Parts: sequence; C-alpha cells; structure tokens
Amino acid sequence: MFEAMTLVRLPQGAVRTDEEARTLQARLANMLGVETSPVSWNGMGYLRLSAQVYNAPAEYDRLAEGISDLLGIDSSKRD
Repeated sequence: MFEAMTLVRLPQGAVRTDEEARTLQARLANMLGVETSPVSWNGMGYLRLSAQVYNAPAEYDRLAEGISDLLGIDSSKRD
C-alpha cells in the first residue's frame, strides 16, 4: 500500500516544542515557499510530508536542501 502522507524525523534538538515547530513552519514558508507541518512529540521534531500529484520531485529536493541550511546541517553528508 502507498502512503501519501508520512512523518520524517528531524535531527535531535531541531524542534523540541510546539512553539519551535510553529517557528520552523513559518521559516519554511517564508524562506523556501514550502508548506509543511512540523510537529513536536515527546521532545522530538518531525515534518509531516504529503506526496500528491501536484508535487514534483524537485520540490522535495528543494525542501531537503533548504531545511538543511535552515537547521545548519551539512547537506553533503546526508545519506
């Protein structure tokens, strides 16, 4: 079965509270033009991503690059 929505765990410490999640959501929208829903649960941060027909693979690449920059992660070291 294909799931159109998934959670992606953020690095430890990236989002620990609901307030930090809202801040990240605003930064993603303002700086990258990306609408996604960061959430905090038990002190860990997650991005709720939705794969829909109107999203192109390049948009997910842009998100991956941009969020790495926003969180201060060296994207060249990603798996």
